[in-house]
Amino acid sequence: MQLNPLQLKQKIDQLEKLYQKVIEEIFSDDLDTTTNIDAYKAKKKEILLSLFENPIHVMDSKYFSDVRKNLQRLTLNGDPFLPEVIGDDEKNADAIRLIKKLLEVELTPEEYKKYGEKYFYEWFSGEEYAEALIKSQLLILRTGKIPKELRHFADEIRSCYAFQKYTAAFTLCRTLLEISVVNIFELNKLHQYDTPFAESTIEHYESKNSDKAIDKFDPNLFDRIKILAKLPKFEKLESQLHDVRILGNSIIHGNRVATYRTATDMIQKTFNVIHNLYEAN
Repeated sequence: MQLNPLQLKQKIDQLEKLYQKVIEEIFSDDLDTTTNIDAYKAKKKEILLSLFENPIHVMDSKYFSDVRKNLQRLTLNGDPFLPEVIGDDEKNADAIRLIKKLLEVELTPEEYKKYGEKYFYEWFSGEEYAEALIKSQLLILRTGKIPKELRHFADEIRSCYAFQKYTAAFTLCRTLLEISVVNIFELNKLHQYDTPFAESTIEHYESKNSDKAIDKFDPNLFDRIKILAKLPKFEKLESQLHDVRILGNSIIHGNRVATYRTATDMIQKTFNVIHNLYEAN
C-alpha cells in the first residue's frame, strides 16, 4: 500500500524513536533480545514496500523537508539515522557495518513469491525473454581482438531489449558506437600526434582554431567521426555514424523515450554501422 506524505512522516518519526532503542538493544548485555530490532526492521520494510513501485516521489512542501531527507538516506544508505562515520578507527567502522547488517530488511519466501509474481511474472515470462534474446541482433566483426567494454555493452543492449527496457537499450547504442569509434581511431593510430598517421587528426584540430596544444586535444565522438571520415576507407560511413550519434543524443539529453520499434531500429542501425566500420578497417 502506497503511503501519502503525512503517513510517511509518521512512519519516519516512529522509525527514529525505534532507532534509539535499537542502539541500546544492540549494545546491551542481553544478546538474545531483539524486540526493538525486529520492530525497526518491520517498520523499515513497511516504508520501503510503500515506495518501491515508483522511482520518483514528490513532496512539495517545507513541512516535509526532514521526511524527504530521511527517506532519501533510507533508500540510498539503508538507515537514515545511522552516522556514516563515527571517528576514524576501524573499531567504529566495524560497529557501523554490524549495525547495518543487523538492520537489513528481509523478505519472507512468501513475500518474494508474491512480489515476484506481481511485478515480474505478471507482465513478463521466461519464454518472452528467450524469444527476444534469440531474435535480437548480433554483432559480427572483422577483427582479431575487441575491447572488453564492447562485448559488455553489446550484451547489456541485448538484455535491456529482451527485458523490454527500450529506452535503456536505445541509449546504450550510442555508448557502443563510441567504444567502437575510439577503438578504430586507435587502431589507425590517429591519436599518435607525433606520427604521420595522425595527419587527419591534426588537420581537423587546426580547422577548429583551438587555442590548446595538440597534445591536449581530447576529441569527442563528433570529432572522431569527422577525423575517421577523412580516411578514404571510412568516408562513406560518415553519415551513418553521425546518424546513430545524433539519434543517441536525442535520448541522452532527455528529449524523448524509446519504443519497441524505435529501439529495434536503433539497434539495427548501430550494429550495422559498427559491422561496416570494422569491415572497412
